[in-house]
Amino acid sequence: MKKIIAIITIIMAMSVVFVGCSKDEGKDNGSNIENPDSGDNNGDGDKEEEEVNVSIDDIAAAIKEQIKNDMIEQGMSEEDFTEEGVIPGYVDGDLKAEEENPMVALDINKEDIEQGRLIAPMINLNSNHIIILKAADDSKVSDLQAVLESVKESQVGVWEQYLPDQYEKVKNNIIKTNGKYLLYVTYDNPEKIEEIFDNLLK
Repeated sequence: MKKIIAIITIIMAMSVVFVGCSKDEGKDNGSNIENPDSGDNNGDGDKEEEEVNVSIDDIAAAIKEQIKNDMIEQGMSEEDFTEEGVIPGYVDGDLKAEEENPMVALDINKEDIEQGRLIAPMINLNSNHIIILKAADDSKVSDLQAVLESVKESQVGVWEQYLPDQYEKVKNNIIKTNGKYLLYVTYDNPEKIEEIFDNLLK
């Protein structure tokens, strides 16, 4: 009889231990699920709110490298590029510069942009024209896009009666926005420039 009572006592004690463990595990599991979820949600929110911040200078440098490679494919020599970051026969203008360059004329309010670059041939026999802008804030993007649309209209007016092959490039022009960034491209292969722009702003 004593043995039976002892066995029953042990079984009851073990049951209490198991129930206690189960409750503790339930609490632990609950905390593990809740915290990661809230952490993930906060993380996702941070990612959604995180603003892309790429320098226009970096975008311009990558674009000029593409132009250089294309010019070499078309017959120019590596030796023709004597200065790093400089494309022979092209102007590369800072649209925020205090001193305006007459070769980098753009009807734009400098207060509307944080940064801006214009890359184009110096001689008016080539319709290539690339503009990269970063708006001062989101409210300026639509106004800047309108400026780029007017640039295209001007190019159409110049080239449709001038040089047909150059006009074809203008017709294939790309204007696009990505957040506060804007791109204008008239180029032999505008998709190459667009791809650089998109990749750097991912």
